[in-house]
Amino acid sequence: MKKLLGVILILVLVLAVALGINYAVQESKAPVPAADLVDYGSFTTIDGLNIHVRVEGLEKGNKTPIILIHGFTASLYTWRFNIEELGKEFPVYALDLPGFGYSDKPEDFQYDLDGYADFIVKFMDAMKIRRAILVGNSMGGGIAMKTALNHPERVAKLVLIDSIGYAEVKRRFLVFALMQYPVVGEILMSLNHRSVVERSLKGGPYYDTSFVTDDVVDSYYNVYKTEYARKVPLIVMKNLTKNYPFKEGDLKDIKAPTLVIWGSNDNLISVDVVENFTRDIKGSSAVVFPETGHMPQEEKSDLVNGLIKNFANE
Repeated sequence: MKKLLGVILILVLVLAVALGINYAVQESKAPVPAADLVDYGSFTTIDGLNIHVRVEGLEKGNKTPIILIHGFTASLYTWRFNIEELGKEFPVYALDLPGFGYSDKPEDFQYDLDGYADFIVKFMDAMKIRRAILVGNSMGGGIAMKTALNHPERVAKLVLIDSIGYAEVKRRFLVFALMQYPVVGEILMSLNHRSVVERSLKGGPYYDTSFVTDDVVDSYYNVYKTEYARKVPLIVMKNLTKNYPFKEGDLKDIKAPTLVIWGSNDNLISVDVVENFTRDIKGSSAVVFPETGHMPQEEKSDLVNGLIKNFANE
């Protein structure tokens, strides 16, 4: 028995040393400038931050603009099947949020939904947008709702795609759950090699794993080469977990017309939550796609684009 315990102790020590070496190696790597890693969109300065954006359909200036807001650890790349198509009828803006994608990731930004909601308004001011239709996926949906609650005069409509909103809803993606814990989160982020990112994508947000192409894996992995890219997600996760941004009854105060879109096979946020949204947001409607994961805007892009166009034109 003592021999077995000794072997286990040695294995634990070896694992700890290996994890420590891996962490040190990742920390020692020099960050790569964002502009050297991305070949689409452009960069603009907003509130002193260098923000990666993509804009389409500016010639449709008589229509209410659409702003696309990505989710946790994602980027505007998630809207690659939507931007051009929606841009045929509307001015469309997509951005990498501060702390994600190829935008700046300052350690002193207010990384909670209130901070992001205020930033969306600053983004709108910089783009000279008075009111907009906000389309948000996952955490982006939470940001869209916070903007509607904190700045209702700036939000014409909401489209919530597999959105956060209810603290009590069971989330089934273990990696995100573990990220909130000290040390464990840092170790997980240091292990975020390309192969790990690929396995996480195949086991998490997509129902149809054929969407996990090399380009998709690279879009998630390359951002971790930028400065503070492995630190900010931990800050955001801890903030969301420590003080959940919506209290009971908050969503009932949303006045903007709202469309809820969901994937029936979402492994991150259960489809059961759709009933909560349609119950609490007065006049809202919902569409659930079968055989679809956490990002219907990718897996069912044509259908999602059609829904957004029809809803925006109503």
